[in-house]
Amino acid sequence: MNRFVKIWYDAKRKRWCHCCNSSWTRCCVLLIVVWPLVAYYVDHAMKQQETPDGSRETPDGSMETPDGSSKEIWLSDRINPYHMTDMLSQSARPVLLTSTPYDKWTIWDWSFDSLAANVDLMLVKKSSHRIIKYFGTSQMMLSKPLERPYKEMLFPAKKFFEKLTGESDGHYYYASGGIELLGLKSRDVYSEDLLREVTFRSHGSLGQVNFWIGAGNVTAHTHYDTSHNLHVVITGRKKFLLWPPAAYVSLGLYPCLHHYYRQTRYTYTESPTIVPTPIEIVVQPSDAIYIPPYWFHEVVTMEPSISINVWSDSDTFLVMEEVYKAPIPFEEHWDQVTMMKVLWYFLSHLFGMVTRESTKPGDIIRTLVSKRYDALDDSITHGSPGLANYCLKEGIEDVLDTHSIMHVEKGSSTVARLFLQIPCLATREINVGNYIEHLCLRILGGDQLNLLLAILSTCYTT
Repeated sequence: MNRFVKIWYDAKRKRWCHCCNSSWTRCCVLLIVVWPLVAYYVDHAMKQQETPDGSRETPDGSMETPDGSSKEIWLSDRINPYHMTDMLSQSARPVLLTSTPYDKWTIWDWSFDSLAANVDLMLVKKSSHRIIKYFGTSQMMLSKPLERPYKEMLFPAKKFFEKLTGESDGHYYYASGGIELLGLKSRDVYSEDLLREVTFRSHGSLGQVNFWIGAGNVTAHTHYDTSHNLHVVITGRKKFLLWPPAAYVSLGLYPCLHHYYRQTRYTYTESPTIVPTPIEIVVQPSDAIYIPPYWFHEVVTMEPSISINVWSDSDTFLVMEEVYKAPIPFEEHWDQVTMMKVLWYFLSHLFGMVTRESTKPGDIIRTLVSKRYDALDDSITHGSPGLANYCLKEGIEDVLDTHSIMHVEKGSSTVARLFLQIPCLATREINVGNYIEHLCLRILGGDQLNLLLAILSTCYTT
C-alpha cells in the first residue's frame, strides 16, 4: 500500500505520469486525441468483418451467417501456397469459405449477357426431369441398354441463357466444362499463383478449372467425386446436400462399370424418407465450398446460376491408380473353374487384411451384389447349386502347387498394402468394391460379369 502512495506522491510532485513516463499534460492530450482514433478504427474493422449478407467474424476466425451456420476465412501464406488447402484436406469435412483467392480472379463481372458476347455455341444438356444424372460409358453388357436421361445439343449461347432466365418451357437446361469452352483464355481469368493457391498438394500440378451454368431448380444427382472439390458461386445461389463416405450403404451405389458410376440410387429430393438426413449448406455469391473426396453431394441450383470449381487429384485417387496397375496373379491357361476358385482365395486373403475386424469377406460381396446389382434390370441368380461347384470347398493345395499359392498371396498382399494407405475405412470399402468389379472384368469380361458376381455371392453365402 505504501508503494502505491509513494507512486501517487511522486506523480503529483513531479507532474509526470507513472504509466507512460511523460508529463500529465502530454498524457491527457495524447489520450484525448488518440482515443477517438482508436474507437474509429475498431468500429471500421468490425464493419469490414461484416459481409453484405450480414455475416460477421467470430472469435475463432470463422464467419457466422444470419442463420447461425459458420463460414471460415481463407488463410493465405505467401511462403506456403498449400497452407489452406492442407488444412482443408486434413479436416476431411465440408467447409463453407469466404475471402478466398477466387476473389482475385477476373470472374466477378461475369453475367449471362457478358458470356453470351464471348461464346457462339454451347453444348447444353436438356432434360425433362429436374434431377440430372451424368451418363458415362458402360463396361457392362446390359440386357436392356439404357437411354441417355437427357439430350445433349449445341445451343447458341444467347438462346441458352434466355432459356435459363426466361419463362420455363417445361425443360431443365444445364451446361458445364472447361472454361476454354466459354471462349476465355486461362491467363485472362487467373494467374498460375492464384490457381496454385486453390490446388491441393496431392495433385502435383495445377488443378482443373471448370464452369457450371444451370437454370433454377436444376439438381445434380447425388454422387461422389474422387477429387478435392473447391467450388465458388459467381451468380445465383446453390444448395449443397452432403453425406460422409460411410453413407454409401444407405444411399446405394451403382456399379462402377455402369453408366451411372459414382452416383447413387436414391436422392434426398426424391426419397427424403429413405436416405439419411444430409448436411445442408447454402452457398451465396462470392462464397466457396470445399467438398472432400468421396463425400456424397446433391447440388440444387436455387436460381439461375454461374459458378466455377477446381478439381485436384486426391491421395486416394493416386493410391487407386497404383492398385489398378498392380499385376494380378492369375494365369491365362487356367480353366474357368480354377480361375474362380483362385479368385475366391485371392479375395479372401485381401479382405482379411483391409477390412474392419467385424466385417467378414462375405459381407462385402453380399453388399456389393445386393446394393449395386440386385436393383438393376439384369438379374443375378442366387444360391444355385450349380454355382456352388465353383467355390473353393477343398484346400487351395488341391488346386495350385505351393509356388503358385505363394504367388497369389504375394499379389494379394501387394494390393492390400496399397489399400491400407487409404485412411478412411468407408472410402476404402467403396474402392474395394470397385476393385472387385474391375478384377472380375479383367478375368471374364463384361459379358459374364453378372455370372461371376453370382458365383462369388453363392460362395460367400453357402
